[in-house]
Amino acid sequence: YTGHCPPLEVQRNDKLLWLWEQSRALYPSIYMEEVLRNSPQGRCFVRAKLREALRVAELPSTPHSLPVFAYARPFYTYTLKELSQADLVHTIGQAAAAGAHGVVLWGDVEYSRNRSNCQKIRDYLLGALGPYIVNVTLAAQLCSRQLCHGHGRCLRRHPDSDAYLHLDAGTFRIHVVAQGRRAHVVVRGAPARWYTQRMAHDFTCHCYQGWRGERC
Repeated sequence: YTGHCPPLEVQRNDKLLWLWEQSRALYPSIYMEEVLRNSPQGRCFVRAKLREALRVAELPSTPHSLPVFAYARPFYTYTLKELSQADLVHTIGQAAAAGAHGVVLWGDVEYSRNRSNCQKIRDYLLGALGPYIVNVTLAAQLCSRQLCHGHGRCLRRHPDSDAYLHLDAGTFRIHVVAQGRRAHVVVRGAPARWYTQRMAHDFTCHCYQGWRGERC
């Protein structure tokens, strides 16, 4: 896989401008096939879909780009096999770093078909998925505050880079705390100066409507 959308698909999307003009948001699918597990091709595939969606979001003649919410699954497509840590980064992490407005985790009735499946999802939420979502969410919020005064979201300066919005493992600790049948994720720590400097090196701001400038 080349990591780029075929020119024909780009042309087709351009011809659908009438549709984008009537849209209020875009929802590109970034589902991961198991055959792409832990692969550079999987990372490139998701990156290209996000990049094209963000390009299309700029086409309508509106004063601001359309919001982009990536549709993802916590499991490989058509399976109940959990996304690996690397593929959580390639999907959810990449959507955040590319500048998407959010991620919609999607599933089907198979997730709740029986007690075993429900338990599997719970274990995944408390194991890898939940802490990673909290990690990316807080890192994105921190970047917005530090770089964009809370008036914009961060996105990669260089779209082809492998920079991600992750909390620094050296200064932050993420724990899952169980209280009976309930559990929640606890984060402790503070960003070091070098961490903020690295964010400024790797990311820039996309200002929210009504705000302008390099730092919004």
